Amino acid sequence: MNLFILIFKSLLKISAAVIACVLLLEVVLRFLPVATGLERPIKLNHPIPHWEPNSSYAYSNGWNLRNPQHGTVNNMGFVDLDDYRLGQSGVAIIGDSFVEAIQVPFAHSLSAQVQQQTGLKTFNLGKSGAQLADYIVAAKWADKSFKLSHMVINIRYSDLPGSLQLLQNGGAYFSNENGTLVLNQSDYDYSDAGLRNIIKQSALMRYVFINLKLSSKLRELLRGQKQDESIVKTDVQPYVNAISREMQGLSLAKNRITFVIDSDPLLSEALQDEGFNVIRSEIALDDYLKRTGYLFDFSPYDQHWNYRGHRIIADQITKVIRSSKSEK
Repeated sequence: MNLFILIFKSLLKISAAVIACVLLLEVVLRFLPVATGLERPIKLNHPIPHWEPNSSYAYSNGWNLRNPQHGTVNNMGFVDLDDYRLGQSGVAIIGDSFVEAIQVPFAHSLSAQVQQQTGLKTFNLGKSGAQLADYIVAAKWADKSFKLSHMVINIRYSDLPGSLQLLQNGGAYFSNENGTLVLNQSDYDYSDAGLRNIIKQSALMRYVFINLKLSSKLRELLRGQKQDESIVKTDVQPYVNAISREMQGLSLAKNRITFVIDSDPLLSEALQDEGFNVIRSEIALDDYLKRTGYLFDFSPYDQHWNYRGHRIIADQITKVIRSSKSEK
């Protein structure tokens, strides 16, 4: 019996020490720039992927909270300092986290720099986790919702194969039907948004799951290997056919639609043959690195563009927009 009591008391002491450490970590982390992530919308009132309207976020990277940033989400659920109005004139910029750009102050983002250089209002329709099928849905929505003079779509090398998968939270995807890619859209399921937002009240939980990316590492462990992030070799023509077919109904002519393509010369050439404008982002970025020696991203820990990368691509987009104006 005495041994049992001794073990019980020892376990109590250990538990108390663990709880004290956890509470101490929680208090300390609340004073540090731990990432909050972006809030998922609790109510679905938007046809394309977006975040909780009129919310805010904090960003930092890794265990040592590198590159801390803060920003806001506007009335339509997109990262921007300004609200958007239906029927507003401007340029839609569509993509994933590279366009969303929470890794830099908004003034340094692609959207903000294109707006500054061209004098045209830009609509930042970038959302982390989006892929090609989402971009097409966003393009259709933007064309109906705004009075667009130009549209820019940033495509990463992983977007093509990624668009064949229906994500956990729903969204757009392609199904392969006898060699033809058909665009489908599933309802967005953010039923876990309330619970996630409650859990995110803890700075320690945010640090573990957002900064340390514990859930991603657990998924990799369960798979038995790290997810392959290399360029996937794929036949681009079915994707080009789908893009051209789905965008036929837009009010914009093809020469007012610009694709920014990363590391896929075949896709770039095929889209140019269809009459779209194409910017080869890796060429512009690599040329800058060779000329100046300055990095355009946050290598080695993050491939997202830094302010230089956003400016380089914004310069290229501005040239295309100015050229299209002169063709009127």
